[in-house]
Amino acid sequence: MSELFLATSLRDRLSSRARRLCALLSGIWSEAATAGERHHLRALSAELGVLDEWLSPSGGLLDAWRTREGSELADDDAVAKPYELSPAIWAAATAAVSHLDCLRDSVLRLTADDPQETPAHVHGHLALARGAIENASMAVWLLEPEDSAQRILRRLQTDWREHQRATRGFPPTGTIDDHFVDLAAAASGVGIDPERIKQCPSYAEIVRSAGKYQLGGSDFTMFTWKACGAVAHGELRGSSAYLPRDVLRTAVADRSPRRSTGSVRLLADGGLLAAGIARVAFDLYARRAGPSW
Repeated sequence: MSELFLATSLRDRLSSRARRLCALLSGIWSEAATAGERHHLRALSAELGVLDEWLSPSGGLLDAWRTREGSELADDDAVAKPYELSPAIWAAATAAVSHLDCLRDSVLRLTADDPQETPAHVHGHLALARGAIENASMAVWLLEPEDSAQRILRRLQTDWREHQRATRGFPPTGTIDDHFVDLAAAASGVGIDPERIKQCPSYAEIVRSAGKYQLGGSDFTMFTWKACGAVAHGELRGSSAYLPRDVLRTAVADRSPRRSTGSVRLLADGGLLAAGIARVAFDLYARRAGPSW
């Protein structure tokens, strides 16, 4: 019998009251949802309903990465080979969807037993929102230039950065210069200065760029992404700034510890932004890859 089955069985046997008590003591869930929190969760639930369409076995996105012959992306892929754009874009876009689907499963479906209960993990849920925002923003950033050479440059920049990260701290099997020579050849083929490959913008810049397509704009998108990231990484300043806190009463009042609880508002904002940016990515992909899907 698997550990997962045992854990699930044990959870199912716990009474609703016992589960709420365990959650409260562990400090990972809010004890009860306020009217405002339930409003934010309903908005998030409605927006994430699009996942059913995106993940549908028929008519969904499972095979949508294919590019139509003669489309912009098909031409980009042919020129940039072996650094094709479409697989890199689709990896980022589907990663965003995976994060959002996990977030939906974790937050919204667990409320079915008790709609008044708000399962807001202090750190874990915001890590999912942050990852979804980053990946969706990366897909948009790779797709948005109208000029093919600029799209190819961005693909080469991301490959350069990924290669540096992957090889850092390990004994080299080649040299970074060897990899740069390959990337430089691809850049030169489309008239790009190879030195620009090393100038990949930060994730902050990429998220800010994608944020301009959202109702709150770039500043709000950046704020939400940074707040989710600070809490997800367990940063003390971020947790103090962005999370609600309760005081756990003890016998000695001046020794009462503070306990951070999950921020439903931040969770909802992060999830809504990530889904909105993902929509932009898929719309851009449809335009660049052709109408075949």
